[in-house]
Order: sequence, then C-alpha cells, then structure tokens
Amino acid sequence: MQMLFEGRLGYEIYRPVGLDWVKYGYWWVSDLEPTQRAYLYPGGEHWLGDDGYWRWRDNGEELLHKCMTFEQFCADPDIALVIQTHPGHEFPYQELQRKHKPSAKLIRVCGNTGEVIHNPPADNVMDSTLLQAGQARNYVTFHQEFDLTPFVEAPPPERLVIRQYLNFFQNNTTYFRHWQEYKPRLPEFEWRMHGHQGTDGFLYPVSKIAESMLDASFVWHVKVEGYGHAIHNAFAAGRPVITRIQDYAGRMAAAMLEDGVTCVDIGHGSVAENVAKIRHYAQPAELARLCANVRERFKRVVDFDAEEPEIRAFMGRLI
Repeated sequence: MQMLFEGRLGYEIYRPVGLDWVKYGYWWVSDLEPTQRAYLYPGGEHWLGDDGYWRWRDNGEELLHKCMTFEQFCADPDIALVIQTHPGHEFPYQELQRKHKPSAKLIRVCGNTGEVIHNPPADNVMDSTLLQAGQARNYVTFHQEFDLTPFVEAPPPERLVIRQYLNFFQNNTTYFRHWQEYKPRLPEFEWRMHGHQGTDGFLYPVSKIAESMLDASFVWHVKVEGYGHAIHNAFAAGRPVITRIQDYAGRMAAAMLEDGVTCVDIGHGSVAENVAKIRHYAQPAELARLCANVRERFKRVVDFDAEEPEIRAFMGRLI
C-alpha cells in the first residue's frame, strides 16, 4: 500500500498506532493485548517526529512508516481515504469512516484467501486475489508491489537446494506434512526452512529473501493463498516452485503456474511419481530451462507499471 499510494499515487499514508484504536472499537485483529501491542506499539527503530506523528522503520521492506493515533485521525481534516486491509476491519472501518470521516472515501483491499464481503456489493474494492469479482460497484484487480531491484537474473546454484518461506510452517500440519513426506525421499537436496520458527531463520529485508532464492534450485510453496508474496518473489527471482496447482485455481498466481514449464506440480500422482518428477527437472539442462521460463512468465504476467493506469481510473471512480 505504501509503494502504491505514496510511491505511485502521491498520497501520504499512515498506519494506526496506540491502544486507543482498540479502546474505541476500531481495531479487531486480536483480543490478546500482547498481539495488540505488537501491532499498535511497533518495536524496533521508532521515534516521534517534529510534526507530532510517530515514525517506524520497517526493516522487512526497508520502508519508513508514518503512524497516527486515533486522536490524530479524528482531528486531521485532510483525511481523504480510509483503507481497510485486514478482513477483521470490514465493519469497524465502515463505522470509522461513516462516524468520523464521512467526506473520505472507504476502500477495501482484499489480499488473502477466505476473505468475505458480507454486504455485497461493496462500494470500492481493490482485489489482489481475483476472488471478489462481482462483489463491488467499483472494482479493480492488482498485483501487490514489491521492490524488484534485488531479484536479478542469475543461474541456479550447482548444488541442489530446496527452500521454503512460510511463517510458522511446522505449526501447519497440512502444509508441513508434504515437506515431511518428500524430504527423506530426496536426500541429495539441501532442504532449507525460512520464516518465523524456521530451522534456517527468518530473513529480512526483502533483499535477503531475494539472495536466498537465487541460491535455490526450487522454492517449496505448497499453500492455499489469495495473492502470495513468496510465490511472486520466487518467480521474480526466476526460480521454479514445487507446489500444487489445484490450490491456486481462480487465484492471482494461477497465471504463472504450468507444470513442467514454470513449476513442478505435486498435486497429482503418487509421492514416488512426484519425487521422480522433481529429480527429472533438477537435471541441469531441465532446471536451466525452467528458470528461464519462470522469469519470462513473471515478466509477462506481472507489470506494476502497466497496472497503474487502471488503478488511477479506479481512484477516479471512487464512490
């Protein structure tokens, strides 16, 4: 949102800070105070600016966030947009805009699987999942932007490496089960697990993720999701994913996935058959072909610049 609304559209964007957002009923992500504080009292490098607004440095995306207390939000006459990016804020932000900023426009952003618009059609929806078509009077699809600079073109490593990037991966028995099934059957590969609770550590900033992906033969990404930064990062890095194509039916990343061309689909066949597929595509000539295909497919499917006019047109139609 910051790269889009500030970098491209020229707005100033603020995130909520302080527990008054919870106190007055406009922050519904969690009832747990430690979680509330993690979001609303950002750790790491932060300071109060001369203008009275807090700043927080996002080390993951290497961006500087501006933060706004609930009191500042209510007092600021220049709020033009209220952007709801978390599904739990569907109703709170509707009330927030209606009660406190009736002249501002409300935009709902959908980026995850399982999101529901409870009172369709909504007024303004930006959708990076493709799952909300027909649910809004003013609607646009878009790819969530990330910095492409570190995702350079490079050959895969000479050794065989599989890396995955899902947070809390071992807690998700559905996804982790596949990893446990395949890992012992492919001992010639190095298996690297990144993300929160990963055995190989949490990687940030994004440049570190890009660096690690370039040092991979395949990115393991068996997951159901709406948009998916990790899978888009992998394609930007030119690395084929091991995935289940069926999990992406009707979703944003589906246009990038083609078995034996840009990915290895383990959604069909036995584990033994899929192990043989992975070994086949790991051969140097096959892997080089897949890597070239992946990078070309990403360039064909994802074009942040080309989407900007459509987003500007959407902004011009705000209800």
